[in-house]
Amino acid sequence: MFHINLLELRAVRLALKAFLPSLRGQSVQVLTDNTTAMWYINKQGGVGSYLFCREALRLWSWAKDHQICLVANHLAGVLNVRADSLSRHFSADHEWRLHPDQVCLIFQMWGFPRIDLFSTRENSHCLLFCSLQYPVQGALGDAFQRTWCDQLLYAFPPIPLIPRVLRKIRQDRAQV
Repeated sequence: MFHINLLELRAVRLALKAFLPSLRGQSVQVLTDNTTAMWYINKQGGVGSYLFCREALRLWSWAKDHQICLVANHLAGVLNVRADSLSRHFSADHEWRLHPDQVCLIFQMWGFPRIDLFSTRENSHCLLFCSLQYPVQGALGDAFQRTWCDQLLYAFPPIPLIPRVLRKIRQDRAQV
């Protein structure tokens, strides 16, 4: 599995490639909520990671071949709602949860969490919840945009998100 920063850099290159006919010979402003990707684009590489540098050089080589001048700027994720929602959309057809009786046993054993991090109003096991399909009425927002420290939380994420959830738990030293 590749690091998210590398994937962000690759996404920029592939997006530019898809729009090549209208970008050839132009100056292009890349707006990204990933500051590492922004840095590697603007510096045309870097020494922090061989893989990131290689991807940035690949991007710049492609841009040079097509006479495209790139400049990257940061766009905060909270201002990038539409693009973020496209990458976080999960079909309700695949929504599922643990049986409430089993969750009750877990909560009795480990404590009652304050927030259900990955749910909807219909399937939340807590009064407060975050939703991957934010904005959703009643949701506290996107779980990944919140800090997970200083409270007990409940997480039953979609399987593809488990590595990201584990990284967030380590990063925030969360009790989940």
